[in-house]
Amino acid sequence: KNNNSNNNHNNNNSSEESSRNSYDLRDAAPTSASVGTSQLEDTLSDPLAAGVREALTKLRQHEPMVQEVVNEVRALATKASTPEVDLRTVVALADNAIKTLDLDPALLARRELAQEWPSSQLTHVREILDAIDAFEAATIAASRHLRSEESLTSPATASGAFALVSEALQTVLSTR
Repeated sequence: KNNNSNNNHNNNNSSEESSRNSYDLRDAAPTSASVGTSQLEDTLSDPLAAGVREALTKLRQHEPMVQEVVNEVRALATKASTPEVDLRTVVALADNAIKTLDLDPALLARRELAQEWPSSQLTHVREILDAIDAFEAATIAASRHLRSEESLTSPATASGAFALVSEALQTVLSTR
């Protein structure tokens, strides 16, 4: 039994020695072969790499402007119905902030910045405005078409104009 105990102790010592003898290569001094790899490792180990750190810094440097956008977006969410002009105002405010921040909107849409910038909410507002614009364009096109001589001679074209407006209206209603 004493022998087994010594063997276990020796096994424990050897595993401790082996773990002491194992090295974390990330801590090793870079060699000419590992210089390019260390940049990759830095990128992989830094969750705020690829411009997110810079974006976060800029968002915090312009906090009053960013907070105004965030507050306006939150205010939209609390309203039962929102006039189109309010939606357009919020988008213009956000676009101005993005221009001032000099950041790519795709970067602002990253998950890491969700607490700082309301990207998904702004995307939804833009989708609603796009649907409204499409509906208005379809309505104008249908109205012009119905006033044209062609619509007077062909009932099929009048129903096509109605279908265009109907489809645009369905798009608006589905973005709610």
